[in-house]
Amino acid sequence: MYTWISKAIVGLLVISLAACASLEGALPSFSGLSLAGSKTERVGPLKIVLPADYCPDTSSSKDRFSVVLPCKALSNEVDDWPSYIAVFTTSVGEKAPPYGLGRASAIEAALRSPEGRTAISRSGNPRSVDVLGIWPQSEALYVRIKDTSTTPFGRGYTEHWRALSVVGGQSVVVTVGGYGKNQLSEPDGLRVLQRFVKRMKDANP
Repeated sequence: MYTWISKAIVGLLVISLAACASLEGALPSFSGLSLAGSKTERVGPLKIVLPADYCPDTSSSKDRFSVVLPCKALSNEVDDWPSYIAVFTTSVGEKAPPYGLGRASAIEAALRSPEGRTAISRSGNPRSVDVLGIWPQSEALYVRIKDTSTTPFGRGYTEHWRALSVVGGQSVVVTVGGYGKNQLSEPDGLRVLQRFVKRMKDANP
């Protein structure tokens, strides 16, 4: 069981990090964006509910990977910034097994293993990563991470939150961090991520 959980979690994180790595050099050049005001977006077989004043970056998103930014960052036509400035990413993996992602203790061990830390690092260097804490909750396992490797989202994203969960039967990783120079405090980051995950679960019963 532990071996399967380790491989499953590391594999899901690799999907998430590979998608983020492909954005290097792509931001903040935003073109061909959809700012139609839709409150939902499809990511693979799932729907996500966009926070108020946030829009999908359709030029960076892929079939099973989504980037959501403040609408103000995507268009000069939008006047106001949201009350918190952040970036959300959502990665949808394969169908989860019936027992979900497994025990929190096994997931934590997998994340702190050399393979897990390598997968977490945007640069693939486990020394760039520090797992600051892990908080298992009923809806998701939340992980606070510090990654000193290069990010396309700005230095405000160095410390960020990730949620590992099962949504609509699919394995999912959702992340949130500060955008540009703007930091998200630890409690604010957890709060907005919990709200994002809850809305996603409600939209995909």
